[in-house]
Amino acid sequence: MFRLKIVLSLVAIVLTIALVGAATMAWFTAATDPIENTFTAGTVAISAGRQAGVGKIVEGNWNPGDCRELRLCVLNEGSKSTVIRARLLGRWSPGALRLLVIYTGQNIQLLAIEWDSTCKGYTGTDGPIATGDFNVAYPGTVSYINGKFRNLSNLDWLENNVIYATWCVDKNTTIGTGWHNGVQVFDPFCNEDWYDEVATQSRWEAIPWDKIEYIINQDYLSRGYAKNDIQDAIWYYTNGITVSGNAQEIVGDAEAYTYLSTDNVRLTPGAGWEPGPGGYWYHIAPVPGTFSGASEAERTICLSVNVCLDGLSTGNEYQGAQYWLSALFEAIQASHGAAQNEWGWPVE
Repeated sequence: MFRLKIVLSLVAIVLTIALVGAATMAWFTAATDPIENTFTAGTVAISAGRQAGVGKIVEGNWNPGDCRELRLCVLNEGSKSTVIRARLLGRWSPGALRLLVIYTGQNIQLLAIEWDSTCKGYTGTDGPIATGDFNVAYPGTVSYINGKFRNLSNLDWLENNVIYATWCVDKNTTIGTGWHNGVQVFDPFCNEDWYDEVATQSRWEAIPWDKIEYIINQDYLSRGYAKNDIQDAIWYYTNGITVSGNAQEIVGDAEAYTYLSTDNVRLTPGAGWEPGPGGYWYHIAPVPGTFSGASEAERTICLSVNVCLDGLSTGNEYQGAQYWLSALFEAIQASHGAAQNEWGWPVE
């Protein structure tokens, strides 16, 4: 029986990584059409007392000195009129593969998929972004193993019965080929506190996910490393195994890597928003709720952000990296001065 192991993973990436078969579990890879320089609005629902997030990848041939405009939108689905604020978070990712966390109830696995340009996974404290069954199919040709989903509760960007390339994070878990394992899917790239929602939080919260992300986004296969070398390097961080040889070289690369600075990116929100307390941007006008009879269009507001890449401070180390921008929206009732009492806005 082909054996496989599971572990956890964080963050995002878009590269095709290989994994081989003897004991591991969970990463996704897929092919996409050529990326075009287009930007679409992402929409999330929100109501008073809630928070939600949406994010986007700056796509296409983005060169030093270029500017792009991203639209990040939020829908007030609650009955009350609300005041909405947004915190902008930007980050460089060292590649194109995105990490998802697959949780079976006792164990964690990592899955890697290609970006679809929109971060749809912010969960806050509302649990996983999807549930379903995960099946280990057979050893992968470009991954440690291949795996498939079925009975998914969210089909926005994961698909049933599609082969995904997977990397295993938990060396101590064995899963047989053909088994179907009930799983919850978390997106640590959109929700960095995802592990608050699982029983094994203490085990996973200290893992340096940036190192794992880096390993998975480098094309070590084309450089002569084996899938087992990559897998062992991941287990070095998730299971504390001792590595040597090629795996140690990969670990050394990851140890030398630090996240690219975002100081070279300038963010300028558009009309209708103003800066305020806590580093947030505040929507100037209250957003009506459903009780008012307002249409969905009237209850939707967008934060247009001009994103500019500074040429002087963007060196060759940024080649191949992707910039991710997210907005965490928060809402509070517009009545009775709630925004002023809780947020200190408008500033008196």
